Amino acid sequence: RVDFQITAVYYRWNEAGSVAFCKEFDRHTLDTHVEGDWTWSSHGYGYGFDDPGNWALGSYRVDTFFAGEVIAIYYFEIY
Repeated sequence: RVDFQITAVYYRWNEAGSVAFCKEFDRHTLDTHVEGDWTWSSHGYGYGFDDPGNWALGSYRVDTFFAGEVIAIYYFEIY
């Protein structure tokens, strides 16, 4: 068995005059594992709210980290 973590860091785009920048607003870590004889695995984690309207309108980015390295970046919009 190998235990490891996957971390998602969420950013929101902010406008400051003529400069746009991302500001971290939250992060979550998933503690998971693989067994020694597995040939593949899939790991999922969701982030949201039961009721609508809790996300501020705007542009977002989420970076996914494994072993301290970015393995995925995703951009999304709340409108």
